[in-house]
Amino acid sequence: MKFEVQAIGENAITEISSLERWFSYDADVAGKCKIERSSVATPGEMSGAFDAVIAITSQAMTLGNLLIAYATWRQTRSNPPEEIKATVEIHKSTVEISGMNDEEIRGLVAELTRQNGPG
Repeated sequence: MKFEVQAIGENAITEISSLERWFSYDADVAGKCKIERSSVATPGEMSGAFDAVIAITSQAMTLGNLLIAYATWRQTRSNPPEEIKATVEIHKSTVEISGMNDEEIRGLVAELTRQNGPG
């Protein structure tokens, strides 16, 4: 299972770094999944076209905790990136959660846990 958050804009690197730190300090996430950083460059530009943090786990509960941590982090952002795209990939199906509110994210977490079990 994969959770990916991509950010585009002037402060994308700062925001993705912040999210990566947020995950590393979250007791329900830290050490329970593999966290990677990614940056895709636009030819001729110094900064990336987008920066991303990618979390990979085999545990439905950890994925749920990642989604809740993301929703909480999102509430703390006073200067969010121009564009942010968050997706969840499970069993080759992808769901975009960027436009979901916190209640919808928690509903998705409950559904994922119900379908896949906690472990």
